[in-house]
Order: sequence, then structure tokens, then C-alpha cells
Amino acid sequence: MIGTQPAELRDLAADPARLVGAASAVLPAGRCPLCNFPSGSLVVPEADLAAVIAREYPTWRRETGLCERCLDRYLFAAARGPA
Repeated sequence: MIGTQPAELRDLAADPARLVGAASAVLPAGRCPLCNFPSGSLVVPEADLAAVIAREYPTWRRETGLCERCLDRYLFAAARGPA
């Protein structure tokens, strides 16, 4: 994470509850439409985060969900702020 200070990463790791609430629904297992890796469950992100993802993946739709790894990627990017 370019631009993220080690202390910020430690804070996020120490308080993961700050990232809870980013998913509004959990979908059955499948392949992530973003990374294509198999996942035990897919999550539907909140609308504001979905808008950020859709800018990078224009054909992706919020209701298709994404894996928790991809969700974490966007949550951490949002937590660190603009580059």
C-alpha cells in the first residue's frame, strides 16, 4: 500500500471492526467476478463502495457481489484515502 504508514496499517489490523458494515448481503459460494478465484461466499458491498468498484470494473454489477479478498482490497484503499 503505497503511501500508507506502518502505524496506520497496525491501527487497521488492531481494530478490524472499523471495516465491518461494508457488506450489505452475503451470497452463496462461487467465483469472484473481479478476481475469478473461488470463494466460500460472495458479499454485496454497500452502494458507495460499489460505485468505486464499478468505476474500475464497468461491467461489474453490485448484485453479483465480490469475494472477501477483493472487498478487503477496496476497504483498505478507502481507509487510507486518496493516493
